[in-house]
Amino acid sequence: MKKEIIDAINQSIQQKSIFYLRAGSLKITFQAIAHKLNGNTLLLQNPFPQDMVNKAMKCKDFSLQVDLIQFDITSMKPQGKYLGINCDNADFRAEIRSSERFTFSFEEQVYLETFNPLDKKTKLKKQILDMSSGGLSFVTFIDSKLFIRELKVPDITVYIDGEAYKKSDGQVAYANNFIDLQGNLKKQIGIKFIEQK
Repeated sequence: MKKEIIDAINQSIQQKSIFYLRAGSLKITFQAIAHKLNGNTLLLQNPFPQDMVNKAMKCKDFSLQVDLIQFDITSMKPQGKYLGINCDNADFRAEIRSSERFTFSFEEQVYLETFNPLDKKTKLKKQILDMSSGGLSFVTFIDSKLFIRELKVPDITVYIDGEAYKKSDGQVAYANNFIDLQGNLKKQIGIKFIEQK
């Protein structure tokens, strides 16, 4: 494993950053805390539902994101109460790093406000999971029918610490399954910013 990846992972572990494990073809993201880096194996802890782990292990494309870095990984398997991530051939996704996608914890006051895209009257407030110059994502209930792909979401305002940071229209880019730190199944909604005219 490359030294720069080892250093980046160890720094994120020390800072207790949240890791995001994505199983591409399954279209699911696992939110996790890293226990330690044991050789080339990163041990993640999270009460992952076993059926989801079994499905994810059959995927061939994985990525791991923490803070401002994202890299491809080769495989994973359960190791006791942890999920072992094989980082032996891990490699940075340079284009992701250059886009500066910031992730936020639920303790941070970073959220969006918009109106229900269906009735255009009900105000919605959602905690932002991550954001870049091109868009953002947030988590909602698994059975939510509000946000389907390509749906236009007008008048989005992003707030940081109570102050308006950005205003934009948006469009739903994806709606994927998401497992949070408590092992709950939710839905992650990705929004692409559309410049207001």
